[in-house]
Amino acid sequence: MLLYRNAADKAFLALIIAINAFIYGKTGIIPKNHSERRRILREIGREDLRPYTVI
Repeated sequence: MLLYRNAADKAFLALIIAINAFIYGKTGIIPKNHSERRRILREIGREDLRPYTVI
């Protein structure tokens, strides 16, 4: 179970890094937190890229 959790954490972090790079390429801004990332994605019309957290 620990291996699955670790793999999921790494995949989620890779997703966040990729989305932050996309946002930086489009706006020149690096989001500081999740809410800022969501706001910027909404402003540039790419809300479909918003990562969801499942707990």
